[in-house]
Amino acid sequence: MGDYFRFSVFTPTYNRARFLTRAYKSLAEQVYKDFEWVVVDDGSDDNTEELIRNFISENRLRSIRYIKKENGGKHTAWRIATPEFSSKYVVTLDSDDMLLPTALEVFNRYWTELEQSSDFDEFWEVKGRTCDENGKLIGTPLPKNVIDSNAEEITYKYRVKGEMEGCRKVAVLRNEAKVPDSFIFQEKCSNFPEGVRWARAGKKYKTRYFDEVVRIYFSDASDTLSASTRRSGNKKNTYNSLVSCMYCLSESRDAMLRWDRLSYFRTIASLVYFSFRLGLNPFELPFENLPKYEKVFMIILYLPIYIAYLGLK
Repeated sequence: MGDYFRFSVFTPTYNRARFLTRAYKSLAEQVYKDFEWVVVDDGSDDNTEELIRNFISENRLRSIRYIKKENGGKHTAWRIATPEFSSKYVVTLDSDDMLLPTALEVFNRYWTELEQSSDFDEFWEVKGRTCDENGKLIGTPLPKNVIDSNAEEITYKYRVKGEMEGCRKVAVLRNEAKVPDSFIFQEKCSNFPEGVRWARAGKKYKTRYFDEVVRIYFSDASDTLSASTRRSGNKKNTYNSLVSCMYCLSESRDAMLRWDRLSYFRTIASLVYFSFRLGLNPFELPFENLPKYEKVFMIILYLPIYIAYLGLK
């Protein structure tokens, strides 16, 4: 598919009709207009489709594309949307959040600067800050107003906490950062951890992080598509957490051991705990690779975590 727009704004949604209007209004108010809105509906049974059809009829955006699918989780929405983007760059807007009116203009400025430099091919993403509905910055400040780094460095070396809003190259989303065709416990999960995808892209490309706020996060709704997991209770959420720990160890073990060993041990402890919750033996999990020293750590942590687990039941 050719690049017909500068940006695609991607919104995966499930039964979020009561919040979608504010996301839509924030797009209609964008200063920068060269973008499409791609909405993937993960099997909603509220009035999401009727609402989106009304947005389309208002003709306030250059393009709104609505795709409805069977319920399958956010990762399946990504799989469907990624081939559909008719742009060079993608911004993800959760259905219960808003972009500031200048958000796409800011992203365009940073990408234009990179496009005019010799370093453009080294980058896959530019990323700004998020604030809450009261204007309070979510997370900790960056070490500098603008810093070129990657997901592992920014998390484990610089210890930057809190959600940020990325604008990413479509080409990388279709390759290094794609949702894998299959993954561990896929049939039991409702999502594939996005942090793993960003870490994989970060092994090859840089991200330009900046302190300007581009997105407003609202606390009156849970994370996008998380409600879809209620159909099967909390078990899918627990599998999501277990799989996230397993892939985090696989992808970011070296970074954690180099910069943040506490996060490393917390990840192992969490893995053992989620195994207990699911009735699984942590030593029999289908790891792609598990160093011997990690098994030793798991043995050391096994009993105290099991006792803590019994106390929380």
